[in-house]
Amino acid sequence: MDIGNQIKERRQRLGLSQEELAQRLYVTRVTISHWETSKTLPDVQSMLLLANLFGTTIDEMVRGDVDEMREMVEKGEQQRKAFAIALGAVEVTVIAGALGRTRCHSQRHDGQLRHAAQVDRRRECCGLVPRVLGDRVEPPRVGAASPRCPAP
Repeated sequence: MDIGNQIKERRQRLGLSQEELAQRLYVTRVTISHWETSKTLPDVQSMLLLANLFGTTIDEMVRGDVDEMREMVEKGEQQRKAFAIALGAVEVTVIAGALGRTRCHSQRHDGQLRHAAQVDRRRECCGLVPRVLGDRVEPPRVGAASPRCPAP
């Protein structure tokens, strides 16, 4: 049995309302409601007050939750392992894809560089880009292609 149910059952056995129990423990009624519905757990000081009020020990109140806590820990471990395996698979996929893309991209990139260099030489030859000639810069020519420009 979980702590929330124990608090509720023991409170009802004593004939106390949530408000009355809250006053005795110096907490709010909403806090008692949250404990009883297992939304939150009482802190150590509140557990001591509850144990004294109910005539029991903290150990007896918590003992029922030990099995439940073990199950939660084991379930968390299983989820963590599954997540680690899935993350590893994603990493392998990403790395393999990146390696394949890099090789493919570099081949394509090399071809683009060769093409770009040819285009730049053609533009420079045709006078479409400024040319640096020693200490002077020849501006680009607009209009008819230069006779020295090779055929594309």
